[in-house]
Amino acid sequence: MVVARVYAEGFASGIELDEWGAVRYTFREGRILRVDAAFDPDRDRALDALVENGDDPFEAAGLRE
Repeated sequence: MVVARVYAEGFASGIELDEWGAVRYTFREGRILRVDAAFDPDRDRALDALVENGDDPFEAAGLRE
């Protein structure tokens, strides 16, 4: 699980992005099997978008016991 603040500006369009991004990687046999991502101005909502069945995203990523 990667959680980061994302700042970006489109070169041609000038559109600005200032949001939280959450990306969850699923591995099988050492290879990336699936990538899920969500972006939202609110950090908790970005994380909640990746939660399945009420699981704690940090626990699912092995970052909490």
